Amino acid sequence: MKNFSADAFKFGLSTDSSRNEFDWIKIGKSFLLSFLVVASTYLVLALVDWIFLLDARWWVFSIKLMNFDRFVIFLKYLPAFGLYFVINSFILHGQFRLPEMGSNTRTTVHWTLAYTFFNLFGIALLIGWQEGYLALTEVLYIPMEALLTVIAFQFIPLMVITSYFSTTFFRITGNIYTGAFTNTLFVTWYIVANQAIQWPKLTP
Repeated sequence: MKNFSADAFKFGLSTDSSRNEFDWIKIGKSFLLSFLVVASTYLVLALVDWIFLLDARWWVFSIKLMNFDRFVIFLKYLPAFGLYFVINSFILHGQFRLPEMGSNTRTTVHWTLAYTFFNLFGIALLIGWQEGYLALTEVLYIPMEALLTVIAFQFIPLMVITSYFSTTFFRITGNIYTGAFTNTLFVTWYIVANQAIQWPKLTP
């Protein structure tokens, strides 16, 4: 970790080094940029689905479109994911910020891999424990949670993507907001679009 005096600008919270204060207009612009990035990605996916009847998927990782019901759920989940990614970006690019590696490309790759490790450690521990126990005993350590382990695999590429977004936008803008907002919109969309919806049983 780098040793520097802690202030809002150096931690990526402030957008103005001279005043060391929040600039809500710049934060709003950060959200607008994030929205345009994610919305353009969604538009490309929608066009591919319309023209070729395909979605974007690799192994257990797939990006799907949302119907109206899922979009409503997406809006409800945004605040919770937003809070998480703002805090996550604040910690990674503040207290855990790594030193420069000589070039922008090397630094971006190094930071992305390191932050992926930070974000994935708990999930990787779960997968490794379950799969390792299965290899040794032919039974999962938590037999009733076989699906949980399968679902956890998708967070490996997802955390690589979010760590890259967070690192790249922080290095471009100098603040945590664009990366945090982009991750919030993308991950909320990804999670909501891929999960089964359990409707409550209605009694006549």
